[in-house]
Amino acid sequence: MHDSISCNLFDALHYDVYFGPGWQSGGQLLYSTHRLPEKSGGKPGANMSWIAGAGQASNWFLGVLEADHPSHANTRFPGFFMHPLYLPQSLLPGSRLLWEFPWQGGGNGQVRRFDMRVVNWENVTVPAGTFSAVHLEGRLQYVDKEAIKAEVRYGLWYAPQAKQVVRVLWLGRSPDEGSAEMIAELATYSAP
Repeated sequence: MHDSISCNLFDALHYDVYFGPGWQSGGQLLYSTHRLPEKSGGKPGANMSWIAGAGQASNWFLGVLEADHPSHANTRFPGFFMHPLYLPQSLLPGSRLLWEFPWQGGGNGQVRRFDMRVVNWENVTVPAGTFSAVHLEGRLQYVDKEAIKAEVRYGLWYAPQAKQVVRVLWLGRSPDEGSAEMIAELATYSAP
């Protein structure tokens, strides 16, 4: 179990997503949380919708909002908004952070491994506003039975005010992303 930042329930998180190299708008990611039925433990769960351009929404149940929960193996990716579940309470510049969660079913030793370093605290402006955020940089590795299948450069900005990641930078090819360059920025958010 992690001594991590709490990930609160929220009504909606909306991210604008841009793909490089021209950084054209690619679509929107929408996340929402809800309490699961008592028979499922009554814990908070998360849903994700991806809307490409003006197209139809693709919807997924991402799993329970709890670090290392087995439900994360049910989807291709749990969603970067779950990163706060893995961040420690103290985020000091220079600190190294490691976490992973299942990838492509995960039951056979397949994980997405994050090897990140706290760069610094900075003000970051995204469509939802300007936030004081901790900037983390590092790499995301796709590991299959300890063999690295792919690696991308990964950056994220976590803002305590929003209690969420407000920007993500992704550079490199991976098995679960069609584009080699992506930026996602928080556009709107609301809490219950």
